[in-house]
Amino acid sequence: MHLFYRSDDLKALQKQYFVSKLRLHDEKMKLIAAKMEMVKNQGEFYRNMTNVQAQTRKMTENEQ
Repeated sequence: MHLFYRSDDLKALQKQYFVSKLRLHDEKMKLIAAKMEMVKNQGEFYRNMTNVQAQTRKMTENEQ
């Protein structure tokens, strides 16, 4: 690796670095969105389970 870069080389490296940072940021945002979706789905799942338990309880009470 050279210790001294030409101006064009330096600009190209800076551009690659910037593009890499943008891609990393984009991937982080996708990961956060996926985690948020997962939490939302878990919330819906537990809400549905609670509703099912309540309905089951009602049905059992009505049968007795």
